[in-house]
Amino acid sequence: MKWIVFEKRWTWVLWFLVAGFPAIGAAATNPHGTLQWQGYQQCMTCHETQALDMHGSSHYQWKGPALYTVNGPELQGKMDTALNSYCVAILGNWSACGTCHVGLGAMPTQDATTAQLQNIDCLMCHQKDYKRKKVNGGFAPDTANMTITMDQAVQTVHKPVRINCLQCHAKGGGGDNNKRGDMALAHSTTTDRNFDVHMATTGANLACQQCHTTQDHHIAGRGSDLRETDLDVKMSCSTSSCHTEKSTSNGHTSTDINHHVPRVACQTCHIKTYARNATDTTADESTEMYRDWAVPEWNVGLNRYEPKIVRGSNLKPEYRFWNGTSWNYSIRETAIFDAAKGTYPTSRPEGSINDPNSALYPFKYKKANQPYADSLGVLVALDTSVYFSTGNYDNAVKTGLENMGYSSSSLYSNAETDTYQLITHEVPPKANALSCTQCHTSSATQMNLKSLGYVMKGTPATTCTQCHGQKSIPDYKTLHDKHVKNKQYDCSWCHEFARPERGLIMPKPAKDTTPPSITVFSIPTTSSSLTVPVISLAATDNVGVTGYLLNESSTKPTATNGGWSFVPPTSYTFASSGSKTLYAWAKDAAGNVSNSRAATVVITPTSGEPDISVPTSLNFGSVQIRKTLTQSLIISNRGQKTLNITDIRITGTGASSFRIDKSTLGVEPQKTGTVDITFLPKKAKSYTALVNITSNDPDTPVVDVSLSGTGVFRVARSSR
Repeated sequence: MKWIVFEKRWTWVLWFLVAGFPAIGAAATNPHGTLQWQGYQQCMTCHETQALDMHGSSHYQWKGPALYTVNGPELQGKMDTALNSYCVAILGNWSACGTCHVGLGAMPTQDATTAQLQNIDCLMCHQKDYKRKKVNGGFAPDTANMTITMDQAVQTVHKPVRINCLQCHAKGGGGDNNKRGDMALAHSTTTDRNFDVHMATTGANLACQQCHTTQDHHIAGRGSDLRETDLDVKMSCSTSSCHTEKSTSNGHTSTDINHHVPRVACQTCHIKTYARNATDTTADESTEMYRDWAVPEWNVGLNRYEPKIVRGSNLKPEYRFWNGTSWNYSIRETAIFDAAKGTYPTSRPEGSINDPNSALYPFKYKKANQPYADSLGVLVALDTSVYFSTGNYDNAVKTGLENMGYSSSSLYSNAETDTYQLITHEVPPKANALSCTQCHTSSATQMNLKSLGYVMKGTPATTCTQCHGQKSIPDYKTLHDKHVKNKQYDCSWCHEFARPERGLIMPKPAKDTTPPSITVFSIPTTSSSLTVPVISLAATDNVGVTGYLLNESSTKPTATNGGWSFVPPTSYTFASSGSKTLYAWAKDAAGNVSNSRAATVVITPTSGEPDISVPTSLNFGSVQIRKTLTQSLIISNRGQKTLNITDIRITGTGASSFRIDKSTLGVEPQKTGTVDITFLPKKAKSYTALVNITSNDPDTPVVDVSLSGTGVFRVARSSR
């Protein structure tokens, strides 16, 4: 039975009851109230469903669908693909990295075996007073450093609170606030609203999951450098309960601020510095800005060698346009040198000033000095276990090369890398937001607007004389107000970017009079079918090709004629047989039509025979493992005789993950038939196979259809 309880103090009870916890004895209001600690597997007794959910999550797998990473495989994560400028990679150092894994020491696997489910450490997230320690390669309760007993620990389990999250996330990269720059242990208890108005106990005192919403142990939100997406739900400052309407065009009292909202993220104005110190802690909330692996130093507190680290505090962010996707370096990937910065990137936000999906965001920008294999062109995942224990950089690099499958004798050097990381925490009260003059005056130092693309599209003389004679240029605000606020001119009159969403007056573009050009067009020289495939068709244009047309007339068509296709046609059907000439045309957005390119085919049909037609491929996309997806394969008979399909079978490496509902089929002339194909992935990986179809078509007695699909841990419901 599920109880609905509305009083705030009972919400945690509701959560347990809905999740399926039984009432035990007299402790009806706390189903765990009389439990005694029996070991980590105890939770599985009642919560196998929750364990399965957790097993498939990014927090356990440490990888998942890379929905917003523009490079690399479909499944990515720190477990086996990521290489960064902090601890570099897990390869060779699971013992240390696994300290923050929500498991008991065993590495995660894709299969949700009983052993894997029993490896989940529920208390890491559900008991704030729980501590654990390393024992024989695994983890066990560290009761000597706990303020409660293990019986009390299981009797008082709760929803995650900030310290549960921060014990790992604040210490990423090896120390408090090392990695993120906006996430420190101080966030768990600080009273300093100026440090973080959302998490301070005297501020909103928010729990992490009030912003990072959850669904079946999957959690929304990701930094720009996180490869995988755990829960594809868009996060926003403007919700029904927080900052309502602030992201709309009239959400602020200032019209000037409202104009910024579509293209400037909330964080950009509201977090003008990061890695600030909380006033009520003795800890140092500075963040790592440079890491030099070539210079090992003994760390007394950690009792091991560490690379030399340079830290900084009260830092201004770097700003980039970001559309929500990122380029993230993967292990063994060819490293790309950025000549402008003199670095090899490990993570870069994607976007630009002209990208309609981009907005201006603040980022932490840090560098590192780490090994690079010159002959291989890759960054080296040095073995940090060797480095930490011996401080021998050379041996750590050589062992890392071996771990990666390369020779330890491969030549290497040191390379400087860089990383951009989204800043989104440490929001102070709104009175501390950036003022207009901190960005929009000649003496402003908060950000370099010119480097972001805010530049004139020409000299003042050429830009101004579009409309009038050259005049003296007043200050920025006077000039901007006159042309934008008063005359309603779009940015593109003076700049290389436009803001069409504001509905301002756009300049008339120069008329395009250059037609496209067909660069290649070919079809078979003979055919037994009236439908002839197009072997190749391509065109170029000075602006862009917007349409393609195939017809049998040498007279140039107009851009408004029927039959134009946005993509090159793949076939053309003639009305009769014989020698035929086909003409290919292309057009652009200005209505210019190319000259034609012609090709000839002789059609000699086989009378009274079947003619099979099938798609070349069928893609099932992403399907959750242990789930199924069925699609219909359409088989057409374009001939004049019944098509008898005598054999349908699936072959290839992934054949066992696809099923068909029939092995034979008959299709009447000019009709279609269907074969239902079901995809049932067993593991999180990509699958491919072929459908072989044998029929009585005399021209193509055997045809193949390519099948593809990807098994994933979870396909989350999206609010996008």
